[in-house]
Amino acid sequence: MKRYLPFVIVGLVALLSIAAGAVLYQAKRLPAPGVPKQTSLKEATEGGHILGSPDAPVTLEEFGDYECPPCGSLAAPLTQLEHDYHPRLRMIFRNFPLVNHPHARDAACAICFTKNSQPGAERPMRALCSVPMPEPSGSI
Repeated sequence: MKRYLPFVIVGLVALLSIAAGAVLYQAKRLPAPGVPKQTSLKEATEGGHILGSPDAPVTLEEFGDYECPPCGSLAAPLTQLEHDYHPRLRMIFRNFPLVNHPHARDAACAICFTKNSQPGAERPMRALCSVPMPEPSGSI
């Protein structure tokens, strides 16, 4: 019996280690993800500038910065899309001013102020702010 005692001890330690690992694994497991809560159309579009019918089958959502050159160059194709697919397309624009653009937040605030003070007037203001700006030359 003394001859097999070390093997029995090693076996018991191995079984206890495996059992303890299984218990810890089960305790640390994250719960299974649930089904996301269904949001209404009003909740989903809140805070954005919406153009088009709420019943449109296609929604295009843009997160933009008024001082960003690529965002400005995207304004013309988006306007063309809106013109071509107007009854079937709803466009939502959300302000996303980047920190490296010093005037983008001010432009976004101006658009929101215009929208809140004169409903419908934000569209020409948005078009004005979406014009691609030339790169600064460094001299004033």
